[in-house]
Amino acid sequence: MKSSLIFSVLLMTSLSAGLCQSYTVNRHVILLVDSAKIAFCNNDTGKTIGILERIEKLYPTDALIVLTNKDLADLYIAKGKSEEAKAALLYGLNFLPTNYPAYRDTDLCNKIINKHFLPRAKADLCVGLSQVYLKQNQFDSAIYFLNLADNKFLPYKDCGNGYYMYKSFLSPYFADYYLAIGDTTKAINRLLDFFMKEDGHTVLLTQKLKSILLRRWTQEQIAEQVNRSLKELSFIKTSDGGFTVKLNLFGHTIENHDFGNIKELSALYRKDPSLKILRAN
Repeated sequence: MKSSLIFSVLLMTSLSAGLCQSYTVNRHVILLVDSAKIAFCNNDTGKTIGILERIEKLYPTDALIVLTNKDLADLYIAKGKSEEAKAALLYGLNFLPTNYPAYRDTDLCNKIINKHFLPRAKADLCVGLSQVYLKQNQFDSAIYFLNLADNKFLPYKDCGNGYYMYKSFLSPYFADYYLAIGDTTKAINRLLDFFMKEDGHTVLLTQKLKSILLRRWTQEQIAEQVNRSLKELSFIKTSDGGFTVKLNLFGHTIENHDFGNIKELSALYRKDPSLKILRAN
């Protein structure tokens, strides 16, 4: 929770330095955000909440409400105030500013693009709402908001990589939902859909997957399944000179597109960090 708040604050600081001309930064809001950060770093949660509440009260139409209300909700949740958290998250989700911050960035194709923070922020709000409803055993609402994050507000579709990164990020949340409704198979399949993707969420996803697999199989059986799958790797030549590499794991076919010769790729997959986590005692 603490890292989430600091991430949002740092994001807002970066936005304030390079916003598009269509958005005028409210320096009063930025000053309040800075004060909230100082209070939080001083472990004064009550003061942090008070400052974030003031932002919504004093500047209810400012675009950064979408971010500050997510942080406010995280703090409410830490205090056991689920209904207050829900209200803050819904306010941010339903808030539609006429213009909002964007910043210039380069995507993985090295193209200069303007990115709006709003879709990502609203996707995160949906995740927060899903978690609140899941804890209250309101399963229909929990999956509704997860699906909103997974589809309507899914951010970073440039070159496809960011699309998979956020799908990977969401996968443990989907797994928690499926486990809560008693569907272990769907939990495993959602995680395997984005297994072995090289991004910042791969370790968390793999650890979640392993914890669920251990409900059905022993560690020895899991390691045996991984080793057998590696022996049965298949390579299909593609028109661009690469390969479609297929790995059958726990009844699920994982496909990746890679370049190199088959010997090199086989060695690379044997050393894959995600597979190492599954095999380790």
